[in-house]
Amino acid sequence: MNEVEKKVLGMSPEELAGMREDLSVHEAAHAAAYLYHGIGLRYVSIEGLEGDCGCEPTPVYPTSALDHVVIGLAGDYACQYQMEGECVPVPFTWIREHLDRVKEHCSDDHDLIVVFEYLEIAQRLETGATLEELYYEAEEQTIRLIENQWDAIYRLSRYLYELGYMTGEQAEHVLESA
Repeated sequence: MNEVEKKVLGMSPEELAGMREDLSVHEAAHAAAYLYHGIGLRYVSIEGLEGDCGCEPTPVYPTSALDHVVIGLAGDYACQYQMEGECVPVPFTWIREHLDRVKEHCSDDHDLIVVFEYLEIAQRLETGATLEELYYEAEEQTIRLIENQWDAIYRLSRYLYELGYMTGEQAEHVLESA
């Protein structure tokens, strides 16, 4: 039994619905970010209460590495926007410390791990930029994306909540029609 299954066993139906709603917003934002950056989306899913987006393979170059950082950040910022009505910037030092805790406790914060992998790729490909500078650039892009695309992200999250799984084509259609 994995950690998600253990957590779910102790939840009320209302808590379970809230978790599913948060997950649908989180994954809808990842899907919207993929499509916004021109990366083909194969599917988006919240089945089994573990979210996932499948994308088409893409070559990595400086701009696309930063695009993947935005994609990785989009889920958490969308959840924050839904709860608080705004995206509040998170200090790089906090993100760095959280990553260290994730590594230390062998936690599986997949989004954070991906964010740092792509930050490091972007830093290697981009001359002279620090991880912190690249992070703040990606964070600013993420906040703009969430704020500008919120209605479409929220609409997609409603469909995802109800359906549990959507093809990339279905998700794209919902986002475009918002």
